[in-house]
Parts: sequence; C-alpha cells; structure tokens
Amino acid sequence: MNINDNYKSKIAVVLVTYNRKDCLKVALEKYEVQTLAPKYIIVVDNKSSDGTSDFLRKWESIETKGIQKVLFTMQENVGGAGGFAKGLDLALGFDVDWIWIADDDAYPEDDVLKVMVDAYENMTTFDTSKVAALCSSVVNKGQFDLSHRRRVEKHIKGIKFVDVPFNEYNNEYFEINQGSYVGMLVKKDKLLKVGLTRKDFFIYYDDTEHSTRLNQEGKIICIPRAKVIHDAASAEQFSWKNYYGFRNVLLLLDSHYGKYYAVVEAVKRYLLFVAAWNKKYSRSIRKMLWTGIIDGLKGESGIHKVYKPGWQSED
Repeated sequence: MNINDNYKSKIAVVLVTYNRKDCLKVALEKYEVQTLAPKYIIVVDNKSSDGTSDFLRKWESIETKGIQKVLFTMQENVGGAGGFAKGLDLALGFDVDWIWIADDDAYPEDDVLKVMVDAYENMTTFDTSKVAALCSSVVNKGQFDLSHRRRVEKHIKGIKFVDVPFNEYNNEYFEINQGSYVGMLVKKDKLLKVGLTRKDFFIYYDDTEHSTRLNQEGKIICIPRAKVIHDAASAEQFSWKNYYGFRNVLLLLDSHYGKYYAVVEAVKRYLLFVAAWNKKYSRSIRKMLWTGIIDGLKGESGIHKVYKPGWQSED
C-alpha cells in the first residue's frame, strides 16, 4: 500500500527558480522521494538563461509515479515575488488541501511533508481549524537558522521582528507571526481568503508580508523536527537588491502597522546607512538606499526603472 493511501491531505509544491539549475535539480529530487508524496510539483521559471529551461522541459516529460509535474515559464524575470504569485495562483486551481512553498536552494528532508501533516492531524495544543499555515525549521551549515521564524514586537521606538530563540526548537511545535518561504505549508482555504504574494514587491519581504496576512487569518505553527536544509550563499553587502529591502519593509509596516511605524523605521535606516556623514558607504549606494526609503514612504512598488538586475554602484 502506498503511504499516501493513509492520508486524506493532498499537497501541491510550489518552487520558483532563476539561474540556479544545480540547486533546482537537488531540490526536485528531494520532493520526488518524500515519504508522503505531493500530488503536484509546480515550478515557475523566471526566464532563466543558464540551461534551466531545457532541464525543466526534460524533467516535466519524465513521469514520476503519483506526482503531476507542472512547468510555467515566465516571459520575463518578475522576481521571486512575481514567481510565487504565479505559482500559488496555479496551485489554487488544483484539488489540494495544502500548498508547500520553498526556494530552489531549499532541500527538505525526506519525511518533511509526512512529519508536518502528522503533527497537524495529532495536534492538541492548538485548535487546528484556526491554523493558517505550518512551517519547518531551517538548517544552514548544520545549525538552525533562526532568522526564518519570527515574532513581532511593537514598541514606541518601532516594530521589531524578533527571531524565535534557539531553546524553543526543542519543543514539539511553537507559534510564530512571520516566516520565510523556506518550508511553508499553507492551507488552501486560508490562502483563498488572504490572497497571493504581492508581486509588486519584486524581491525581499514578499514572504514576510504574505505570512503577516496569513497570521491575521489564523495561526502559523512551526514544527521544528520537520527540517529543510537551506543552501543559501552569503549575500553581498550591498547591491541593487537592497533598494527593495529598504522600500518593501516600509511598505509592509505602513500596510499592516501604520504610517507611524514606517516613518520610525525610515528614520532609523536613514541615520544608519544614508546620512552624508556616514562615509562607510559610497555616494551611489547611499542614493539608492535613500530612494528606497522615499519610495517606501510614498507607497511606490514594482520594478524600479534604475535599481533592477544588472545595476552596479558607480563608485
């Protein structure tokens, strides 16, 4: 008997990829050997140029028992946010109960989906009807990466996104307010209520904003023993991507906590990174970050006409 015969839960996996073919190959293999197999694997290719498209066409043509493969290739790079919005939209059209969301460099242990569904079906501490999503723990370089599972603290001095402390990972499960898309299992019916990823974020904070909305609809529960290995490379100190980090955090704060908290955060970031007396950062970097602050306060979103893939500091 197939292990899936013992489960009523049907799962769709949504992955977004861009020019990380080798990572994607590993990730897809991990989903195809899950002890509780997903019913669908949906891959959104953000118009990769490294051979990913050819690989995915071949992958889609190879039958994997019990799993339907779905490939969608974007006509242009719409960023992670646009890719996830499309992938989730596709998933909502299928007969599933849960939608798993993860990056292409995130490798789930073979029993992740089973562990999470088992934990949900046997949960006693929380009313499962009020659960909007489950999430795994995230492991990077052999250690729990605490930055992916957070709680929100409100103070007069601003909003803090606080990592769940290490000691709580010894618990069977714990509640969070926000989480990344590295191992997030979302109830389809809750997703229908809160809507898709905000594709106008392009990159950065799109998963934080989306999980904030999910948490308004129900609880997000982390299952620490369900583990995803995140093969994340060290980020550059500053690049064009940081424009979206500065802008989108302000859009998030304004949308969910109010203009006051957005302004407080803008002032903090100005003083830390942008002020003219700070010689640590080049003039063009400070200009980029300042633009992100102003656009965030103004409510501007989408792909910036200057700060987009390929932009480099002039000094």
